[in-house]
Amino acid sequence: MTLFGGVIWMSLSLIIFDIPLNWTKIGTEEFLYIIYLSILATLVTSYLYQRGTIFLGPKKVMAYIYLNPTAIVIISFLSGLEKINLFMLLGILISALATFILLYKNKNI
Repeated sequence: MTLFGGVIWMSLSLIIFDIPLNWTKIGTEEFLYIIYLSILATLVTSYLYQRGTIFLGPKKVMAYIYLNPTAIVIISFLSGLEKINLFMLLGILISALATFILLYKNKNI
């Protein structure tokens, strides 16, 4: 559903902003990356989430799903590979605040 939602939003932006696709500018290597991300990585991730749910339980798996992007950005920032702009920092703070509120409401903190 994530890929399907992305297709919808990208299609809408192409139509609204009238941007040509320029498929000829995409090389073979980029197509291989797209295939890897859209098929292989999605299938492997879905499989790991399903297996993880059996062993860890659904609450822990969902926590890992929501905290992974934030953890990746923070690790990239700390290692000097990535800079965090204001919008990314705001998103991280909102995500962390929402997570703590949900945990507090469920008395898991």
